[in-house]
Parts: sequence; C-alpha cells; structure tokens
Amino acid sequence: MPQFRTRAYLLALCLSGSSEVVLGGGEKCYADVGSIFLVAPGTAPSQRFTSAIELLLLEIAPEIIQQISYEVSGGKIKTAELCWDADEGIRCLMMALYHDAAQGSRGGALLGESMAVALASAILKTHSEHDRPAGVFKGGLPQYKLRNALKYIDENLGGNISLVDMAETVQMSACHFARSFKETMGVSPHQYLLKRRVEHAVNALKQDDCDLSSLAADLGFSSQGHFTTVFRKAVGTTPGSYRTQSLTRKRPPASVRAVSRPATSTSLQLALCDRNPSSSGAKLPQVI
Repeated sequence: MPQFRTRAYLLALCLSGSSEVVLGGGEKCYADVGSIFLVAPGTAPSQRFTSAIELLLLEIAPEIIQQISYEVSGGKIKTAELCWDADEGIRCLMMALYHDAAQGSRGGALLGESMAVALASAILKTHSEHDRPAGVFKGGLPQYKLRNALKYIDENLGGNISLVDMAETVQMSACHFARSFKETMGVSPHQYLLKRRVEHAVNALKQDDCDLSSLAADLGFSSQGHFTTVFRKAVGTTPGSYRTQSLTRKRPPASVRAVSRPATSTSLQLALCDRNPSSSGAKLPQVI
C-alpha cells in the first residue's frame, strides 16, 4: 500500500486524548489536548499513535503559505513536519475556521480567507526559518487605492466578496492588502464589509415595506438568522425590533392624531343657556 503524502499544508489540533506520536521522519513527540502538528506538502504525516486521540484537521493551500512567507517572514517552514505545544492564538483561529465551515461558511469567502491568512501568518512568524530579511510594509493604503477598495465594497455589498477580489482591484496581494487595509481603517476588510451592510440595513429598516428575509439576501447574508446575529451584535437589538421602533417614532403623537369630537346636544344647550341667562340670575356653567 503506497504511503499517503499531503498535497497542501496539513494542520492538526488535538481536541481530546493523549498519545506518543511517531512523526513522518521517525522523530517522537508527546501529544495531548492543545498540541498542534504541521505537515508540509509532499510529506507523509504521522501515522503511529500509542493511544486514541481526536484531531481537528485543516488544509492550507501552498499558495497562501508561499505568498505570506515572502511578505511576512521572509523564509519558509523549518521542517517537513512539526509538533509543538499549545498555541492559543493558532488554536482559536483553527476553531473559528472549523465553526464557520460547520455553519456552512455563513461569513462568506472573505471571512474564511481572512482567517486563513491570519493563521498562516501566525504559523510563519514563529515556525519558519529566514533565508533573507523579511519584507517590511508600512503606511497603510494610499488614498487612491483606499477609495477604489471602498467603492468596490459598496458596489458589491450583496455579493460573496473575497479577499482576493478586493486585493485585485488595487493590484496588491491578499496578505499585503489585508494588513494595509486594517492599518488604514482600523478594522479588517471583513469587519468593514459587515459594518457597511449593517449601515445599509439600518436605513432600509426605516421603510414601511421592508421585508427582513429579502433584505438579508440583498445584503449578502447567508440567511436571515445570520443577518439577525450580525445586526444585533452591532446595534444591540434585532432587525425586527429596530424596524418596529423606527416605524413607531415616525408616527405623529397621539395629540396630533386625535380627531375633535363633535359637540353633543347637551353641550349645545349649556352654551345657549349661558348666552341667555334665566331671570332668576342663576349662573350656568360655560362650555369652552
């Protein structure tokens, strides 16, 4: 039986159990909850464990690693297979990617790509060897590139925008664009996209004929539930509650809406009596 070899970078996170592990090169290590393995393309991953463990496996395209290694670390992965103790930053990113995928990638291509870039950057910063000085990029996006990027986002709010698509509009690599955009705007491209979608939703919800499910689809959310989650996190209330509150504020106050009641026969009689007082001089109440 031919030995299995990876085609992409294979990242494994131990979720439960513990075991001694024999790496592809014959080295031994001990893995327990939180331990992380990284296997380079073309390498036979670990296949011998002394006891059962549960692993979360993620693949990272070689192109992402190559691009980021050039821009961030200036080097490459140290060895064909790595095993290291718990790294909370990498663990959190792996779990976030897993949960996004398990929910049908509700965040869209942009969220997945952004997390993959962050994950690859985190790995390379601590687990790469430098064969040249790392590239240094400072100053954020030039104003003309920022304008083009923001215009592209506004024109495609309802689409499944990817990080690569954004970067191509300003002729930059995805990694360089993501870091420069955040340096300039203070938020990631994905966070800015959600912010603009929520802002458009706020304006739309002030209209009487706004349908929540249609609005969610028009703004590129994967479902009405995803729209509600993002909106509530940003605004503090659900889209339905916000729409109700907005429409209530638009209505005139009760004192303006009230219609004057016609005078009753009793009030008319009282008014006439007041204009023609009786001979006894009795003073009748006036009707105002």
